[in-house]
Amino acid sequence: MESRTSIADHPAQIPLPGSPESKRTAEWRPGDSDTRPDLGPTPSAIRSNMENLRCAYAATQERAELAIERAAQLKKTAWARFNAEQNQREATEARLQATLDDNQREQTKLREEHQRLQAANIQMSEAQRTAQTEQRKQLEALEKLAERRVVAESERRKEDEARAQYLLGVQKKLQEAEIRAKQEELQRTHDENAAKARAEYDAELMRLREEHAQAQATHERAVAEREEKLRQLQADQEQFRSQASSRTQRSHLTSSPNPSRTSAELSVISS
Repeated sequence: MESRTSIADHPAQIPLPGSPESKRTAEWRPGDSDTRPDLGPTPSAIRSNMENLRCAYAATQERAELAIERAAQLKKTAWARFNAEQNQREATEARLQATLDDNQREQTKLREEHQRLQAANIQMSEAQRTAQTEQRKQLEALEKLAERRVVAESERRKEDEARAQYLLGVQKKLQEAEIRAKQEELQRTHDENAAKARAEYDAELMRLREEHAQAQATHERAVAEREEKLRQLQADQEQFRSQASSRTQRSHLTSSPNPSRTSAELSVISS
């Protein structure tokens, strides 16, 4: 009874005058348990609820702090991983750019060497054409000289024959043996001169042909050596490109943690 009286006397439990609660309180009588009014939660229940609320709030606050700390740690880890990947990607791009620069310098050097060989080839071809032209002119001049010699020899032969006819006419009464001997001597002299001229012509022509053949063989050897150098240069260039491509792919595969991303970056750099 004292407990109920203290609860009823609590200011929070005193109903306002004229309210339905005040009427029910006025109508209530001790010992009438069926008509007892609802006095609300007791102070102990209120204290228990407040304690539960404080515990729940403290647990919620602790979980929130743990979640915030975990989120900060995850954010820090993510930023560290992003910075590491960014640094690694920049280092890979720098290596690829250095490889590309080396390839460009080597290709420039090979192009210059190829142009130099082409210029040398053109110069040698022009020199060969000039030499062939000079040899052809000399050969034509020698052929004309030989023809003039043959014509001169023919003219001399005609003169000798005319002289012989004149001598035959003047010395008609000489002995036939002496006339035949002179004619034979003249004929032999003419044949020897003609044979000598022909032999000189043939020897000179043979010498020119041999010189021409030697010059032609020398030119063919030079052209063959130049073509072999060009082929070797092209083979070295192809081998260098293949080695550079292999080195680029190996460095790309060994340095990149994400193959698909690195291959895409490499394709962007190559384009």
